[in-house]
Amino acid sequence: MHVRLSEGFREPDRVRGWLREANGQVERANRSIVVGIKARLGRTRKAWLKELSHVLWAHRTMTKTSTGETPFSFTHGTEAMIPAEIESPTPRT
Repeated sequence: MHVRLSEGFREPDRVRGWLREANGQVERANRSIVVGIKARLGRTRKAWLKELSHVLWAHRTMTKTSTGETPFSFTHGTEAMIPAEIESPTPRT
């Protein structure tokens, strides 16, 4: 007798994903990143890739009002510090 392994398991919804509630949070984060890139580029829209790392750093280190924490601190357990704050030598110094 053969038993189908998929019996009793629900397939993920291909359109909405597993967590519909989280989609709104993701969309909001993506929107703020796009707004940040547009603000840094101004009218020229060609160098967006150069600005992406700066906008992502700002997004990850900005305190969120809903949690009072930064995404960086949630991920790494500490606040982000630039080399000047910790007096660490950089390739430019």
